[in-house]
Amino acid sequence: MKILYILLAALLAESSAIYATPSLAHEDENGPFWVHGRISPWNGTPTFRIWVVGTKRILGVTDQDSESIPKSFLDLFLSQTSVFGTKVYADFYVEPLKPDKKGFMRPIRLLKAKKIVVTYDDKVVLKKDKL
Repeated sequence: MKILYILLAALLAESSAIYATPSLAHEDENGPFWVHGRISPWNGTPTFRIWVVGTKRILGVTDQDSESIPKSFLDLFLSQTSVFGTKVYADFYVEPLKPDKKGFMRPIRLLKAKKIVVTYDDKVVLKKDKL
């Protein structure tokens, strides 16, 4: 009976290794990476934050004045009636500015985006392939 438990434990350990998936939030990444999420403006600092779809993770796009967010991307928000009613879903290519610290918003620089969908008051107003 003991051997059966050992074999079962070994089988479960092997199957969990096969189905293990990398983190959607890229906590272990220290170089630039792609992430699927929604960027929207918030009160406070940083103003623009990316929610990583499928997680509870928030990435903070820091220091917009020093090119942490491309001007062409800011124009997507400024072209709508209200900046705060606008949300942009996309695949974002971001560069972390600090190592990840569990429980804290990670500061990043937004480098580029693709598969962009702009919504205003939850209605799609624009679709673009890339920026």
